[in-house]
Amino acid sequence: MKPVVVLFAAWMAAVVFAGEQVQQPGAAGGQPPAEVQGRGGRGQFAEIWQKLQRGEPLTPEEQQRLERMRNMRGQGGGGMWGGFQPGMGFPWNRPAPVYNAIDQARFTVAELECESGKPDEAAKQLQLIAKDSPDEEARSEAHLRLGNLYRDFHQDKAKAIAEYRLVTGTRRPQALQAIIDLCKVKDKPEETVSALMAQVDQAADKREKVTLLTEVANTYRSTGNKEKAAETLLKIPALLTYPEAEKMKEEDKPKTPSPPAGVPMPPPPAPPAQ
Repeated sequence: MKPVVVLFAAWMAAVVFAGEQVQQPGAAGGQPPAEVQGRGGRGQFAEIWQKLQRGEPLTPEEQQRLERMRNMRGQGGGGMWGGFQPGMGFPWNRPAPVYNAIDQARFTVAELECESGKPDEAAKQLQLIAKDSPDEEARSEAHLRLGNLYRDFHQDKAKAIAEYRLVTGTRRPQALQAIIDLCKVKDKPEETVSALMAQVDQAADKREKVTLLTEVANTYRSTGNKEKAAETLLKIPALLTYPEAEKMKEEDKPKTPSPPAGVPMPPPPAPPAQ
């Protein structure tokens, strides 16, 4: 393993295991941070961390485990627990819950079941949230995580896409991107286009159709086929009315977050001096 690759891998493992701040190992070879030693079933990831620090290559199984851990943390927004913010870590070192106590407990149990290698048990908790929670955002988050679970643990594209299609609200763009990513075939634009168009035909939601058609056009354009790109894009005006397009535009605008209860809104800016 080349020194640069070893250094990068060790850095990535440190970020994955310890959040944004990691202490370097000591002169005696070093130990993983305390939270790593106690995490994931009596420190099952600690040995990987130490091997990377020593510059030793990982076995294929260890590489898969490291990637799964990275996905659970939601690095880059596309991981198993896409609701996490990078660097926030697991529930026990995360800010106050966003969801109600029941949903938060079920989300946490699902995380723990996945860490223990029991994705089917995790799915049961997420399905309960998706079925019973009165919180639309929590239900949406549960569907997103179920999609990620079917994608990452079972490699079941059909089930993953079915869950992604149930995602609404602020998580909707991430779910649509996940569908697109499942359709992409590396270095095979024709197969990518075919998979995307199959999803266009299956989609009932106009926003999803627009998103997929735009990706098809981008794929054609990347191969230099401008005529097919233009032909694909012109399907969008045939699909939407202007009121629908304007509504989508408004929905895509960044929303100003509401202040916490009891905190007044800041006063409007003073008018310019005459």
